[in-house]
Amino acid sequence: MNKFAFIFTFIACTMHCSANPLPNCAIGKDTLCTATDVDVIDIEELYKAQKCEFDAFTDSLQNEYDNFWKSLCAKYAEFMKNPWKEIELIEPKPLPPDPKPVIKDEVIQNDVVVIDNVIPKPIVTPQPKPVVPIFDDKNKLKTEFSFTFYGTTASVNIPDVSGFNIDYSSSDPYGNALLQLDNIGFNSVANDLLKIRDDYDLCDWAYKDMVKDFAHSLCNNDKDKANLIYGWLMTLCGYKVRFAMFTPVGENSPRLTVAYSTDAFIYDKASLFTDALYFIDEKVKSGSAYMCDFNIKGEKPLSFIIQKEPKFTLAPSDERIVPIRNAPGDTISAKTNVNYIRFLDTYPKASINYDWATAWSIAANIPMSSYLKSQIYPQIKELIKDLDTPDAIQYLNQIAQSFEYGSDDEIWGGDYPLAVDQTWFHPASDCEDHAIHFSRLVRDLIGIDVVLLYVPQHLIAAVELGNMDIEGTRIQYNGKQYLICDPTYFGTKIGRTFVKFDSTNSTIIPLN
Repeated sequence: MNKFAFIFTFIACTMHCSANPLPNCAIGKDTLCTATDVDVIDIEELYKAQKCEFDAFTDSLQNEYDNFWKSLCAKYAEFMKNPWKEIELIEPKPLPPDPKPVIKDEVIQNDVVVIDNVIPKPIVTPQPKPVVPIFDDKNKLKTEFSFTFYGTTASVNIPDVSGFNIDYSSSDPYGNALLQLDNIGFNSVANDLLKIRDDYDLCDWAYKDMVKDFAHSLCNNDKDKANLIYGWLMTLCGYKVRFAMFTPVGENSPRLTVAYSTDAFIYDKASLFTDALYFIDEKVKSGSAYMCDFNIKGEKPLSFIIQKEPKFTLAPSDERIVPIRNAPGDTISAKTNVNYIRFLDTYPKASINYDWATAWSIAANIPMSSYLKSQIYPQIKELIKDLDTPDAIQYLNQIAQSFEYGSDDEIWGGDYPLAVDQTWFHPASDCEDHAIHFSRLVRDLIGIDVVLLYVPQHLIAAVELGNMDIEGTRIQYNGKQYLICDPTYFGTKIGRTFVKFDSTNSTIIPLN
């Protein structure tokens, strides 16, 4: 509380007392207040007394905080002295093969297909936060440090780290280095990083990468020092991470790394299992590792749900012009943000509960960038402005059919669902990408519910029918009828597909 805030508070309290006198109040409703009615209060002295009391209170909080983190850091460092648990690496699981449907003649099933197999929607959870608030040590001199992640510049205030080092000759090199970080007041850096997470709308994966890029930039790519800072900051911020050591192929000495727990299973990443599955944040496939399995009550795994578009700096790509299939003369053109694409391309493919169908819902729920929306939506709205709802849905299906088809097995080495921005950026895409693209256009521009539908070796979409009378195959879901739409059945109308399906061989994938 500063001096002026206190004076304002005192005046407000005095006004309240005048309007609502207490029995022993010196100022009543019918009393004219003059300088002789009450004693003159020395505002300066009252302010000083109040500030002294407030400072004492904040100092006590600071001391409690310091004692907690110093105790935690000391316990962590002491735990590091113990022999680390040797754990065999679980080799990366490759991406599932790309669905390849058997091409048949057009199938129109005029009956309503009731499908019981429904994938639950991914659960959105709050992002982790420190187990106790992190106070900034005002007594430590700070300097501003700038770094970049995904082409985006950010800055944090850091203490003097010139003396920070790892003494490999000591009996506990990493524990001692951790105590160094605590002693120089490094913990407060976590507050600045968490503010960046909130200001830039970073999901957990983007935040993890940002913290890692910061640490490696700060340590000039000294990998052990960087990973110690990276892992400790993630721990401070409430994430469920562990330190581990492994010896890469072709190297003789072990390397410190960070392993993290997630709410999903990540493909193409080696992992370790102790109390949970932890994925190694390195390109490693086999061998063994040693883990420091120190856990903190309240820590949370990384979430794989992207709720908001990250606010990366804009880096426009080349313009892409897409001629609309079966609509001579109609085109849509747009650029994408290369920084957003770089993030999405490094975003691991993951599934929830080991069910690959959830990977499609994760990709379908990734927000389209505001940059791409601002370009294509005005163009599409102009093209469909005179169409009724069924024809507008048909036209959006044609747009999704207009992107060149390419096999994921050949391009990515396995099934690789793309977010909408990636479909616009990469030269080729396949059935799940077209269905995801179509579902986003319908949800945003028509405003009706869409589900994805996995039928034998093929992914399509289905739109809520409502009162629309459209010929074609329908499915029953959540007490409503949905009309199937196949954005990869090129040149055909909505309500049709080339794969026959039934209640036993199909799965409904609801979207947010």
